[in-house]
Amino acid sequence: MTLADMCIEPSKPWEYCPREVFRRVVKILKDEFDLVVYVVGIEIEFYLLKSVIRYTRKLGKVKYKIVLGYTEASTAIISLIYACEVIKSVSRQHGMMATFVPK
Repeated sequence: MTLADMCIEPSKPWEYCPREVFRRVVKILKDEFDLVVYVVGIEIEFYLLKSVIRYTRKLGKVKYKIVLGYTEASTAIISLIYACEVIKSVSRQHGMMATFVPK
């Protein structure tokens, strides 16, 4: 997997590119609120599905949670993308589908 900026022309990023959105948000936080994003902690929540039946434990639907440690903001985004891809890949290997959509 290669992570790169999505551009509509050379050196002109697509406005919906996740990296470009992140850069714009960081700039707004700095310009409007004088806040600087240095460190970010990310928590990934997901469900595992097998066909249309959700796995259950005890009395409810199971929401899995993985917490990525605090790291520099742009590195955290890359870690999030890789972690989601690993979760999806491993779940497929076990005949399931991981979904990150809120219930």
